Amino acid sequence: MYTDGKNLTCSSEGIYPKPEISWSTDSPSNQNLWEKIKVQQIDQLYNINSSLTSVPDVEYKCTVSTGRNKMAATLFKQTSLSGSSTETTMPCTSSKTPPTGLIWRFNHSHIIVSDGSVTEEWRQQVKSVSMSGDLTLKDLSTDHDGIYSCELRNAEGTYVTNTFLRIEQSQVVAEEEVSCVFNESCILPCIFEVNRMDDVVIQWIQVSTGDASVHSFYRNQTEHRDHFDYQDPRFKGRTSLFRDQIFRGNASLKLERVEIPDEGTYKCYTAIEGGRSYQEHIKLKVDAPVLKVDIQQAENKTTCSSEGIYPEPQLTWSIHPPPNETLHNKTTVHQTEQKLYNISSSLNVTVTDVKYICTVSTRRNKMAATLFKLTSLSGSSTETTMPCTSSKSPPTGLIWRFNHSQIIMSDGSVMEEWRQQVKSVSMSGDLTLKDLSTDHDGIYSCELRNAEGTYVTNTFLRIEQSQALSGGGIAGIVVAVLAVLAAVLLVLYSLARGVVAEEEVSCVFNESCILPCIFEVNLRDDVVIQWIQVSTRNASVHAFYHNQDHFERQDPRFKGRTALFRDQIFRGNVSLKLERVEIPDEGTYRCYTSIEGGSSYDEHIKLKVDAPVLKVDIQQAENKTTCSSEGIYPEPQLTWSTEPPPNETLHNKTTVHQTEQKLYNISSSLNVTVTDVKYTCTVSTRRNKMAATLVKLSKCKETTLGKQTSLSGSSTETTMPCTSSKSPPTGLIWRFNHRQIIVSNGSVMEEWRQQVKSVSKSGDLTLKDLSTDHDGIYSCELRNAEGTHVTNTFLRIEQGNVSNLIYLSLLIIPIAVAVGMLVYCK
Repeated sequence: MYTDGKNLTCSSEGIYPKPEISWSTDSPSNQNLWEKIKVQQIDQLYNINSSLTSVPDVEYKCTVSTGRNKMAATLFKQTSLSGSSTETTMPCTSSKTPPTGLIWRFNHSHIIVSDGSVTEEWRQQVKSVSMSGDLTLKDLSTDHDGIYSCELRNAEGTYVTNTFLRIEQSQVVAEEEVSCVFNESCILPCIFEVNRMDDVVIQWIQVSTGDASVHSFYRNQTEHRDHFDYQDPRFKGRTSLFRDQIFRGNASLKLERVEIPDEGTYKCYTAIEGGRSYQEHIKLKVDAPVLKVDIQQAENKTTCSSEGIYPEPQLTWSIHPPPNETLHNKTTVHQTEQKLYNISSSLNVTVTDVKYICTVSTRRNKMAATLFKLTSLSGSSTETTMPCTSSKSPPTGLIWRFNHSQIIMSDGSVMEEWRQQVKSVSMSGDLTLKDLSTDHDGIYSCELRNAEGTYVTNTFLRIEQSQALSGGGIAGIVVAVLAVLAAVLLVLYSLARGVVAEEEVSCVFNESCILPCIFEVNLRDDVVIQWIQVSTRNASVHAFYHNQDHFERQDPRFKGRTALFRDQIFRGNVSLKLERVEIPDEGTYRCYTSIEGGSSYDEHIKLKVDAPVLKVDIQQAENKTTCSSEGIYPEPQLTWSTEPPPNETLHNKTTVHQTEQKLYNISSSLNVTVTDVKYTCTVSTRRNKMAATLVKLSKCKETTLGKQTSLSGSSTETTMPCTSSKSPPTGLIWRFNHRQIIVSNGSVMEEWRQQVKSVSKSGDLTLKDLSTDHDGIYSCELRNAEGTHVTNTFLRIEQGNVSNLIYLSLLIIPIAVAVGMLVYCK
């Protein structure tokens, strides 16, 4: 089907026998639809065509039919589109069937694209053709105003769509600036006006790198979806839209694992049906903030360094009190392959008794490292505590060194050669040593890192031999007094910091869990949040400061499993979301928060992990019944009961096994000596319990309608009931003689397909074409929210009706023959 703008022609060729052609419209019309029909026969085959004068705003359908089949061509109503000169996409017709042929025309005569080939005069304008046939043009002018026709052919027929395109200048909004953090996620905002029924096109482009395609979204056949055919490889797997918000006008782009080359200007282009288009330019700045500053001293040289920063940082030195002479330092900057900067500076130390501060700063943040002046301490050989720097923020990293080079401990781990001397390290970083000698005289350096920066404290320790006192009386009194004072100070310290009584939270294994923590905060406060697992030597769980998360010191066990509610932090909610909960997560957690001005808050949460009982299996083999359940925590209990109660004691053997995941598997076997009773096995933990029930039958011929244990069935068709329950089944297994599976969760085994007729919603099994080979015990194992229920039915196939019929037939046939002979002889 094609049109010249006025006349509409429909044709088909190579048909036999002689075809018929008919026209129809989407609305009643007084127009003569069959203006002219022409049929021509060539080499026994027929060619047919028909033309008529078309009317605007009418959908035409032409059908060519023979005795064997028919096929139609449809011309849709013409639509209008106001397009952007930069880029415009024109939709083809939507169809569930993939196209077998496609032609795009301009003003009915000029071919633009034909079956994938772009004509020479349109190569500058054609950007792409989608799988569904949509045409995207670029670099357009008013010379390209006109009618664009899409003729699409597929197995269903031919579809022609006409779109009148008028080129307009797109609305361009002033450039917006967004700052993103290196290796984190970032949102590039873009809002536009849209209705739910609109056909939406969204295109994100990085303008500053030669219009690299970042992300595309448009309609493909019958649905809107993302398109990555032309996406720049740098952005592969890192971009996404907020799909549930697109038709609310949100075309914002989420860019993950931000890299330095991502910096630049981006264009958000949106267009909707009806021609409205919108462009917004976003300038993305990438920052790799200063996360850590190291400061070290060796002899008369102090070195300060920091790594992984962007853009290029600045490093400055200051001294308190200020020196009389000028500081001489040497600073070097190096850029890595990732375009990040490493900076280092060394300072010749000529002045003592001062505090050195090295500050590394960028446009986003700054961080300092402080080297305090050397102090002296006379320590006891028995036990000596050396203070670390005092700070309001909890430490995120701690290193103790001896004589600037030998490491004593690093982030909680004590070196082998110092294990005899290190007694403890306090929460604030103070180091307590024991069993010392004059060999341990020297400089002890404490390097403490927290949200505020890095602090290095040097202490010169000289070991003194303590005077021994008679009977140790005075020493005992001193120790007792110190212990009392320490206890009083600890109580006062806890009250001053606002320590709250320990709260208990129960979490489910492998699910998400919230550890609550609430405190008072203002919007302008500089907040520090530190989550620590106290029960595992103060393992770092999650840290937040300078308005961002920090994972440098996070314990590897929690990697990728923790998050704060970022939008609620400044409402006082610093609760921790812990995902995919594991058994080792159980223990006591500390939520530490502090804000600008010095106020801080401590809360302790006791986390209990539960892996509830989800399923209990019960099976019978000969005279042994086995009950088992897996994947439980904490260690479960298993009990047996019977109805009615037995006269003898139940003898069972129960075993418990713990897996590598710290989960428990439990199993128990029971020797069954009593028949006609119901056995119930219950597995329970502190969180829940679940039971499995088995009815043990006696092999007597008995048919009852209530508690049915034996059944005399017909060979033609027999239905065996499963247990009745108010809860719908979540699992169902039918077995023959306890071992052979008939049906498992809706799937019938191959060897039983001839016999199984149906399984009802309640689990009842209907069998057909049975013989005495099918006599035996049929077990129904049904699982639901209440537990597991096993019903055993002893089935005996009776041939009664068939045997009587055969016997009667054998009796009638001889009598009939005898009567026939008598009649014949007469």
